[in-house]
Amino acid sequence: MTTFPPRPLASPWDFEPLAATLDGSLVTAADPGWEQASGTSTPEAVLFARSVADVTRVITFARRRALRVTTQRTGARAGPAADLSGTVLLRTTGLRAVSVDHAARTVRAEAGASWDDVDAALEPYGLLALAASGRGNGIVGSVLDGDFGWLGREHGLTAASVSAIEIVTGDGVHRRVDAARDTELYWALRGGGGSFGVVTAVELAARRHSAVLAGALEFPLTRAREVIEAWERWTRSLPDAATTAVRLPVHDAIVIEGAFASARADVMLGPLRALEPARDTFRAASRPDRAGLEGEASDGLVLDVLDSAAIESLVRAAETLAIEVRQLGGALGRPGAGALERIPGRFLLTASAAPGGESDIRSLLDELAPQASAFELPTARQGPWVAEQTHSPETLARLRSIRAAVDPTSIMRSPRALD
Repeated sequence: MTTFPPRPLASPWDFEPLAATLDGSLVTAADPGWEQASGTSTPEAVLFARSVADVTRVITFARRRALRVTTQRTGARAGPAADLSGTVLLRTTGLRAVSVDHAARTVRAEAGASWDDVDAALEPYGLLALAASGRGNGIVGSVLDGDFGWLGREHGLTAASVSAIEIVTGDGVHRRVDAARDTELYWALRGGGGSFGVVTAVELAARRHSAVLAGALEFPLTRAREVIEAWERWTRSLPDAATTAVRLPVHDAIVIEGAFASARADVMLGPLRALEPARDTFRAASRPDRAGLEGEASDGLVLDVLDSAAIESLVRAAETLAIEVRQLGGALGRPGAGALERIPGRFLLTASAAPGGESDIRSLLDELAPQASAFELPTARQGPWVAEQTHSPETLARLRSIRAAVDPTSIMRSPRALD
C-alpha cells in the first residue's frame, strides 16, 4: 500500500501571489489533490508548469522568500529527494512541445517530452536522435546525468548530440546556451547534473541512419553461465557499431539483445547464433527498441571485469532479481564533450527488484565490488551520489565555479549536489 507523508498543518509561505500569475497550477497542503501531487516527498508546494514563464516566476518567487526549487522530470529515475522542506517541487510534464528543423537536422524537445515524442516527430523525415535506452531517464535527465543508448558505442553519450540547451538558471535568467553562447554553462549541463537551474528545452542533432539490425537471442535460463561466458568473450573484439546486453531472467530465459549499425551485422552475430538459441528475433529496424528493466527498486554499477566469480554472482542473484549487463567501451570510453566526457569500464550492471528487494540488490553490488570500477555513473545509481566518484577534482572545481556564477544564492536543489 502506498503511504504518504504527514500533511502539514500550514506553510509559513504565502503562495497566493505566485499562483495568481501562473499559466499552470500550484498545489499546496491546503488544496485537494495534495497527496497525489506531492507523492512521497514533502515540499512546501508543487508547481505544474505550463510555460517557461512559469519556471522563471517560481525561481524569482523562491529567491525573494528564501525558498529553494527542485524539479521532477520525466522518466522512472526522475523523482526528487523525499525531504523537501523549504522547497518548491517543480514538475515540467506540461512542457511537451517537440519541433523538427529538417534543414538543420535538429530536434527541439521541451523538458516534459518523452523519447517516444521525439521519435514520432523525426520519423516522417527519416531521422534518428541519439536517444537514451531504457525507461530510467527522460530527455533532460539523459543529458544532465550522462545517459546513453543502443548506438552509444558508435556515437557516444546522449549529451554528445546536444546542440543547445534552454534553461532558467538559479539567478532567474532564461538562457539559451550552445557552443557559441555561455559556453561554460553549456559544458557543465552536459553531464554535470541539475544544480544550475531548470532546463526547459533541449536541442539535439538528428542523423540519417541506415536500418539497424536489432533484436534478441533467447536461451534457456539453465544455460546462463555458458551464455554469459560466451558473450563476454565475444564482446572483446566487437566493433563500435554494435552494442549488446545480457538480461536475465526474461520469462525463464536468458536473453542477449542488441543493435548493429553495420552491413556485417549477420557476420558479427555468427558466434552467438552458433550457440543455437531457442529464439532469434534479430531483424532490420528503423531504430532500436528502448526496453529496459522494470521494477520498483533498481541500482547498478560499472564493471571493469566480468570474470567467472562475477558471472556466478549474477546467475545466483537472478533467482530474486532482474539483471541487465550492458556493453560499454567504444565512443563511450573515449574523451568527448561535456562535464561527463566518458564512461570508463567494460560493462554497466543494473539490477531491479520488486518492492522489498532492496537488500538483495545491495548484496549483489557488494559481492561485485572487487570487479567494479571506482567510477560511479549517476544514471545507474539510486543511492546517495558521491561527486568525487564521477568527476575529477578539476572538473568538480569548474562545475562549482559555474554554479556559483549562475545560482549565487543556491536556489536549486538537486539529487546530484556538487557540495
